[in-house]
Formats: sequence, C-alpha cells, structure tokens
Amino acid sequence: MLWLELIIGVLVVVVVVLLTAPVTIRVAWSADEQKVIIRYLGFGQTTDFAARVRDIDWLGLRLHRSAIKAVPKVKRKPPLKKPLGPILKTLYAHRQTVGRTLKRTLYRTGRLLAYPRLRLARLDIVAGSTNPALTGMYYGWYNSLRPAWTSQRIIVNWQPIFDHRQFSARFDGCLWLRLGTPIRQIIRLLYELPKIRLYRLYKDLKKKEE
Repeated sequence: MLWLELIIGVLVVVVVVLLTAPVTIRVAWSADEQKVIIRYLGFGQTTDFAARVRDIDWLGLRLHRSAIKAVPKVKRKPPLKKPLGPILKTLYAHRQTVGRTLKRTLYRTGRLLAYPRLRLARLDIVAGSTNPALTGMYYGWYNSLRPAWTSQRIIVNWQPIFDHRQFSARFDGCLWLRLGTPIRQIIRLLYELPKIRLYRLYKDLKKKEE
C-alpha cells in the first residue's frame, strides 16, 4: 500500500505542476522578423516564418529543426446552396436551447480570454509622408493621445519621417497563462451546456438536410 500511495502522490504532484506551470507565448512580427515562441516547463518551440523553419528545444538545447512547407492552394468546388428556411425553422423551434448555449459559450469564452496576463506589448512604428505638415499634425495627435495608453505593459513608439514616404512596424508581445484555468473553464462550459437538447437539435438538423 505504501508504494501505491507514493505513486498516487507523485501523479498528483505531476498533474498540479502541469496545470499550474505558466505558459509564455511571445509574438514578434515585423518585415524582417516573424516569430511565434512558446515556452512551457523548459520546453520551447520557435516558429520563424521569415526563415521558414521551426525549432524545438529543451532547456535551451536544440532537439529538432524542421522546414515549414508552403501550403499549396487547392481549388475548392463551391458548396451546394441549401435552403435556409427549414434550418431557420428548426433553430427557432429550439430557440431556448440555442439561446442558452450561446449565452454560456460567450460567457465562458469571455472569462477565458480575460484570463491571460499581458506581460509586455511593444509597438515600434517608423512612418512618414512626403508632406511634412501632415506628418507633423499626426505626430502631434500621437503625442497628445500617448498618455491614454502608455503603461508599464503597453509601449507604443512612433519615429516620424518628414522627408519621404515610409511605413514600417514591429510588434513584440508576450502573454502569460496557466493551463489550469482554461481547462477549468472548458469543463464548466461542458457541464453547463444542455447536452441532451443539443443532441435533439442536431438530430432535427440532420433530418432537414436529408
């Protein structure tokens, strides 16, 4: 029994660590740098779209590198148009189920999107036009509105160009979250949904399509 309790205890500790360890997602996007970096428990995946490579590492040691293949464009046949009248009638007949499902889904989605913490969002802009007066006017508006969004987590910098037309931007953002909260919100959503009524709605919609 001691070994069984020890194994259960280790499993509980592993699950708690997996659910509470923070996940860091960093997005860097500019003309010369297009990266998405995910870090979790020493594991990292870096997708470099500009270089078309994907790196996987563990504690800073590269484990794998692969090339990003271009997705070929496939010509799809236009879908057959189906009459919406019977489908709308079916949805109206199940309006309470549809309304409750949308309400709970939007509520849980809002809670899920509000949870990730923004560690840093930085936007660097280099822009200007051939009209110095117009560029100066926009830059003055930028300086007057800058205190409204300036904080320790959101940084917006604009370098004006007055002698020629140019626009370039670089975005660098970092999100921080724990896996336990989204999993808990998804479980609550599945519990709150009217599953039996949704199945009946699905069966009725399938009958209309036949």
